[in-house]
Amino acid sequence: MYKNLSLILVLSLLLTACGKPEKDPDCLIETKELCITKISKSYNIGGNYWEGAKELCGGAQNLPKATDLTKIAALVYEGEPRFPADELKTGLKPTESFKYFDLNKTGSFMIFSEETEQAKKYVYIRNFYKSQTDWKSIDSTAGSDVVTVCIKH
Repeated sequence: MYKNLSLILVLSLLLTACGKPEKDPDCLIETKELCITKISKSYNIGGNYWEGAKELCGGAQNLPKATDLTKIAALVYEGEPRFPADELKTGLKPTESFKYFDLNKTGSFMIFSEETEQAKKYVYIRNFYKSQTDWKSIDSTAGSDVVTVCIKH
């Protein structure tokens, strides 16, 4: 009897230890630090592309923060580069993941952040080029080529 109980206990421990955590079904791309739920071309609301991005994601809180955009850089460039969120990083080599974000197939892309200035007239974006990435602000009405990426926090 004890032999059967110990066998059941060992098997249940093995099954529990072998279980993998479930992948979040909302995530298109998931890492241990990031859950991307949507990647989309932007559209505008009243001429404002950042407002369109907010609507696509269900609010500014679901747009990436500057630190999230550096985590995306770790996905799209080899060697998982780490750098301050508001800085330029050069000498990079894109991975296969680069193409998932390059929706216009131009070899570069920009992603909206949740951050704005001057009453939401200017929005911050991160540019992603083949060998570098940088952080800058643009007029929110000039974002027709900016990619909307939604994040689950």
